[in-house]
Amino acid sequence: MEIIKEINEHYKNYYERRDEIASGGYGTVYKVINKKTKEIRAIKIMKINEDKTMFMNHMNNELNNMKICSNENINSVKLYECFHYKNKFAIVMELCDDNLQNILNKKKEGFTCDEIYNIMSQLNNTFKIMNENKIIHRDIKLENIVVKYNNDNEYNRKNKYRNKFYNGTRNIERRRRNI
Repeated sequence: MEIIKEINEHYKNYYERRDEIASGGYGTVYKVINKKTKEIRAIKIMKINEDKTMFMNHMNNELNNMKICSNENINSVKLYECFHYKNKFAIVMELCDDNLQNILNKKKEGFTCDEIYNIMSQLNNTFKIMNENKIIHRDIKLENIVVKYNNDNEYNRKNKYRNKFYNGTRNIERRRRNI
């Protein structure tokens, strides 16, 4: 199932770019505002440096995996839309509030047992769905476990939050070996 559409318009026709959130090997993530609805989202902008066909196949695979996980799991970052314009590709997704690495860096005493249980049970649920769909995550780290607060934007021990996963996924290919 292909979910990337050739949109020959720039994402800036629909979104106003605000602050840079993060930058990495695959691209840069910005906070954006939908010009029509005023909804706040995140956009990951990637430059297509490699073979365009290979890149688009890789992105179709990754976006399909995100779609599978977000349909079955509250703990996956929601995917809204994608733009492909010239040598750039942009994914518009849910804007989360923080990531576990930042939270851990701010907490001098670390996580409580209840917080650890909450985090691990949410991650376990996500891994279960990924396993059932033969999806593996290629870059599991605290920075890629993003957090969406349920209450205020301020983190404290009583604050409930949802952990969400984002970044490189791919399907496990089953290969037969001739013995």
